[in-house]
Amino acid sequence: MEQRKLIKLGNSSFTIALPKNWVKKSGLKKGDNVFVIPNSKGELVIQSSFSKISEEKKIEINVENKDSFTLKRELRASYINGYNVFCIRGKRNRDIASLIKKTIGELIGMEIIKNESEEIIAKDLLNMDEMDINNCIRRIDNNLREMFDIMAEGFKKQKLSQTLFSDIVSADKDITKFHLLISRILSLGIDTPAILTKLKVTGVLLINTWWFSVNLEHIGDNIKSVARIIKLESLEKKDNEKLFKLFIRLRDLYCNSLESFYNDEFTKEKILNLANEGKELWEEFDKLTLNKNSTIAKIAMKLKEAETFIYQNMKMVLNNKDLKKV
Repeated sequence: MEQRKLIKLGNSSFTIALPKNWVKKSGLKKGDNVFVIPNSKGELVIQSSFSKISEEKKIEINVENKDSFTLKRELRASYINGYNVFCIRGKRNRDIASLIKKTIGELIGMEIIKNESEEIIAKDLLNMDEMDINNCIRRIDNNLREMFDIMAEGFKKQKLSQTLFSDIVSADKDITKFHLLISRILSLGIDTPAILTKLKVTGVLLINTWWFSVNLEHIGDNIKSVARIIKLESLEKKDNEKLFKLFIRLRDLYCNSLESFYNDEFTKEKILNLANEGKELWEEFDKLTLNKNSTIAKIAMKLKEAETFIYQNMKMVLNNKDLKKV
C-alpha cells in the first residue's frame, strides 16, 4: 500500500499523485482520462478504462440427458448469476424445446436470437443503464394487489372460479419474473461500483431490496395456496365471513407496509404501530390453525405465514431508514 498526500487544486477540487508503476502498467500517458467511481463502502475506485455494465458474459448449456426440472433450474441460475448470452446445445425433443422457449420467455430481457436443430442462442437485450430496482418492486406489488383483490372476490362468493384462479396463477408468474430480475441485478451489482452508481443504492440497500422481494414472492405463494384451497373446497357461510374479514385486514396491512417502503416520510412510529396490528392479526390466524375444520385450519396457516412475511418486510423498511441516515 502506498500513501499519497491530498493536495488542494483551486477552490473546488483536490488531487493526488498516481503511482508511476500503475500508470505504466495501465498504458496511460499524459492527457489520458481515468475513471473515478464511488463504491458502496464510500471508497473511490480508479480505473484506466470504464468497465461497461453490458460486457458480454457467455455460458454454454448442454441439454442432453437432462430432465426438465434440472434444465429449468440451470437456465434460471445462469440468468441470476449474470450471464447475458446463453448457448444452449445438444439434441432435444419437442418437450425440451418447448420448455427452453417457455423458460427463456419468463426471464425478463432474454430473447432467443438463434434457433437451430442443435443450438439455441439467447441474449439479454435489457438495458441495465436504464434499470430502476424500485420499479421492479412496484411491478411485484401491483401483481400482489391484484391477487389480494381476486381473493377478496372469491371469499365474497364463497368460491373461486377457474377463471379467477387462472388470473391468480398468472399474477404469481409475473411476480416470479420480477423477483428473478431483482436477483440478477443483485448478482451483477453487489461488487460492481458502476452498477450501484447507476441504481443509486449502496450494496447493503441492494441486498435488503432483494430480500424484500423474496418476502413479497412468498406472500404471493401463500395467496395462491389459499386460492387453490378455496377453489377445491367450500366453506360454511359463517366461517367464510370470518376468514373474509381477517383477509381484508391482511390486505390493508400489506398495502400499508408497501406505503412505508415507498414513502420516506412514513415514520418509524407508524411502522411499529403496523407491526403491532400485524401481531394481533397473526394471533387471530394462529387460533384458527387449531380449528377442527381442516379447510379453515389450512387457510389460516397460509394467511398466518403471509402476515409473517409482511412483518419481515416492515423490519427491513426500518433497517433501510437507518441506513439512509448514515
